[in-house]
Amino acid sequence: MKAQADEFIENMVISMQPAATSNVIQESLHRIVQCRDLLKLLSSKRNQDGVCHLSLKVLSNFMDLSTEDVSRTIRKLAHFGLIKSNRAQNEFEILKQHFESSPLAITESLLKLLQENPELTFQEQAARLDISVKDLEVVYGHFVYVLT
Repeated sequence: MKAQADEFIENMVISMQPAATSNVIQESLHRIVQCRDLLKLLSSKRNQDGVCHLSLKVLSNFMDLSTEDVSRTIRKLAHFGLIKSNRAQNEFEILKQHFESSPLAITESLLKLLQENPELTFQEQAARLDISVKDLEVVYGHFVYVLT
């Protein structure tokens, strides 16, 4: 049973590698940078309660992005537990200020690893990232979510 599961995972990774082209990785890295930059902006504009009250329009002007891009990035930050969003009230509470300890940071590390070493097996990727194969499966899920 374990051997079948390992074989399934290995085949999944092999089938994903063509999908993880340079353009897809670049786009994903770009979106992660947008998340990092928006988190920094929200953190810098928060009040003593840890809440930022800037509108999407103002945030989009600061970020030089469309309001749709800012809205999508806010959803990602909330999904990964970095902020709590109440967009109707223009309230963005910072839950985790340190991006480096977030799921997005390990996803970024995976993408850079894939960019530099696309030939690595799933087990080798996990070893290089110093995480379990099971955790790597979760990180691949984060990678997919970043693209949406």
